[in-house]
Amino acid sequence: MKIRFHCWLLSTIGGLSTLAVIGSAVFSVAQYEPLSSNLTQETEVTQLGDGPTSPETVIPPGPEPFFPAPTCWVGLDRLDKQGNLEVFRAAIHQALASDDFLLTAYLRERMAELANANPKVALDVMTSAESAQGDELMSLSEAIKRSKVVNTPEVVDQLLTKAERHEDLNHRLAALQALKAQTSLTPAQLDRLTALGKAENREVSSQAILALGHVLRNDVGRVEEYTGRLLDIAETQTNPEVADLALSMRVPLGVPLEAGSVQRLTDLLLHHPYKYARQKAGLVLTEARDTNAALKAFQQAFRQYDSYCFRWDMIRFSVTVAGAEALPSIKELAELDPRFQVDYLEYKELYGSGMADYVQVFWEKKTRHDECSVDEWAQPQ
Repeated sequence: MKIRFHCWLLSTIGGLSTLAVIGSAVFSVAQYEPLSSNLTQETEVTQLGDGPTSPETVIPPGPEPFFPAPTCWVGLDRLDKQGNLEVFRAAIHQALASDDFLLTAYLRERMAELANANPKVALDVMTSAESAQGDELMSLSEAIKRSKVVNTPEVVDQLLTKAERHEDLNHRLAALQALKAQTSLTPAQLDRLTALGKAENREVSSQAILALGHVLRNDVGRVEEYTGRLLDIAETQTNPEVADLALSMRVPLGVPLEAGSVQRLTDLLLHHPYKYARQKAGLVLTEARDTNAALKAFQQAFRQYDSYCFRWDMIRFSVTVAGAEALPSIKELAELDPRFQVDYLEYKELYGSGMADYVQVFWEKKTRHDECSVDEWAQPQ
């Protein structure tokens, strides 16, 4: 029977206890019958990795198999005390080569700590990553992302420059991944990230949009500013899926939309060439501060497009944004399209019973329109 053991290290770093695997070994354990007290049972031990081969282990007699303690990864203490950037990168390379992903994670955290102690190290890591590829590139980028200095202007500028200009697509994507850790971006940095969101390369534009969405959630005091940049992308992107992704980043956050964003979203709802993007614009509009403006937009879109599922979205979005105050509007829409008459009557009954919470109304209303699944929106029309 062969069993893989992982050797774990419990250490205290920065006041926090960290449990990390630092090596592994495979032990071949012989099957045996209980032996007398003056006999022993041996096991063959094979060490994997760079550590020294463990000596043969003597197992005391007993009714149950005995598994020897594994030998820990050799040299970790010396690496922790004396290791520099070059040594840590070599260790990461070796750990990845042996598929020791937990050791890789530990080393990545240690590199982030080095960067925290000396911000220049973060720039050195980025320079070092220029020659990296694959998992090693992603590990070095993740170390930068996890460090506290990732928010410094020098690091942000280098990440944006790499995302804009690097010849290797994987390096551009890795830089954009690291930018997701930003807590805030200046208007100039937002301009650069927005331009990347408009890029023709779908992978680059998608990762730039995801970075914008992450930072938006870290910088909620400037939601309108970030929303404007996402709408810039949605209005100009020719790829329907990328345009939809930009709008998805502003899907209900609990922060009301101001008049400028409401007008732009109304224009997207009414005029965007792709139905899925129009539907997503309507969903974002459910957070409009001016609920009457949103209801008018849903009314106009309902009349403008005759898609059954799109019309159903306009009705449910109306209820989402205005609750019982949407009933007069829904009544008009149901008169235009009798297929939704039953929905209007159900909403009227639920709100008439005293319900005021939209979530409660949602769960109490009978399920209809099953044919309007997400799959219908998958292909732009």
